[in-house]
Amino acid sequence: MNGRRVLVVMPARDEEATIGDVLGRITSEYPSLDVLVVDDGSEDSTAAIATAKGALVVSHGENQGVAAAIQTGRIYALNHGYDPRTTSAGCSGHHPLRAPTPLHFRLKP
Repeated sequence: MNGRRVLVVMPARDEEATIGDVLGRITSEYPSLDVLVVDDGSEDSTAAIATAKGALVVSHGENQGVAAAIQTGRIYALNHGYDPRTTSAGCSGHHPLRAPTPLHFRLKP
């Protein structure tokens, strides 16, 4: 990936039933990507499962909404030297990245 560090930002709230599967799919298909789960005030074990699956985790103490979770991910990425980022949902209703190739990411300034 040309030496660039890529971070997948995954907002999640109360996704304990699906987040392990979604993280497993991302890491098996794209092992070189880092995944940040932004736990947006979950009242279940979303954060613990994400941590156990090897994801980076930042937790909001209370629900702040998906826009705030994405912003938290952006700030994390900028502060930790990541380049392009994509966002994925923590539920399993769709392919986690929906990208034709691993490098086809929505770039966020």
